Amino acid sequence: MRVRISRGALTKTRTLPVEQNRIGLVSCTHTIDFRADDVQVRTIKYSLPIEILIVVGSCALVSPNGVPADLEGTELYDWLGFEGIYDPDLDNDTVINILEKGLFSDDPDIVAAALNAINWYISWVGWDSKSPEEPRPLDRELQKISGLKALLVDTWQKGIAENPDFDASQGLDMVEIRNGRAVLNSKSVWTLIPNILAVLYPKDPDGYEIIWESKGSNGFDSLVLLLNLGEYSSKKDQELRISVVLDRNVEARHTAEAARGLGLFRSKEGLEALVSRLEESAKYHTNAVGHLVETVVEYGNDCLPYAELLRKTGRRLQIDEQIGVRYDRPRGYGVTPEVGKRYRIQVALEKLDELERAAQDLELKP
Repeated sequence: MRVRISRGALTKTRTLPVEQNRIGLVSCTHTIDFRADDVQVRTIKYSLPIEILIVVGSCALVSPNGVPADLEGTELYDWLGFEGIYDPDLDNDTVINILEKGLFSDDPDIVAAALNAINWYISWVGWDSKSPEEPRPLDRELQKISGLKALLVDTWQKGIAENPDFDASQGLDMVEIRNGRAVLNSKSVWTLIPNILAVLYPKDPDGYEIIWESKGSNGFDSLVLLLNLGEYSSKKDQELRISVVLDRNVEARHTAEAARGLGLFRSKEGLEALVSRLEESAKYHTNAVGHLVETVVEYGNDCLPYAELLRKTGRRLQIDEQIGVRYDRPRGYGVTPEVGKRYRIQVALEKLDELERAAQDLELKP
């Protein structure tokens, strides 16, 4: 019998003997260890292989296609969004088939549950995977769902028309606990559409209009994130990123995201804004200082005139090669600007050294 042990998005498969209707000690790399010998398993009489899915101590029969046989309705989509869609044993055709049925259901709660499932998945693809400690997300090819983009656009248009004065402060009223998980209710799920469009349909003009229209509900900080995820780089987009970088009153995570965008889409004005904010950082500190240094160095040889500023910033944060102190990449690196900012600057300064050596070598060549 195969046993799959999962915790969140991490799943491993083990082949284990089953005796006396009990499962013995089960442990799994990348997950906590489970003592599953307290979990009773009924006698199973099937001719096909049967799997026992253990999720933090619970067990359920799994059908041959990898979907728990006893799940239906919203519970099926909540399972898919929080667990199933990350399982490499669950093939893309099965995922797409489940989502298609939900998205085009006559039951608004089922539609909302399907959209919630997609949003949890794209959150992993677009955001969580930025941490180098995360495994690379599975490509579920959700764009193959027939009529998906049209449904997303229509859902947004209806939602914003019915809620023209919506604002993000209403967020807690949008959430409900269902099947033991926090999800957006059916009346609020339309607010997820900009996130989904940005990740699944980057550079799409319809998605672009909706992302900018969402500014009133999500705020400029979320707007910068969505523009980065959607790979948009118009003059208006760059002006927004620059304004966020220069604003000393915004949270560090928004400064970091705006800086990241100016690194993805480089311009003279973007570099000047990054340098200006970095010059102010001694007086007006920001925990995004690591992202500022890192992004300036990403401009390659254009960063060399600012080498002393970059090193001065490093020394201010006790990053000095002459001292010989080395910072290791911490756990959770990339989750917030604060985590690993000294390590981030250290790596950037090492790249700066390489750029300077390369430039000197070119000067010495006859």
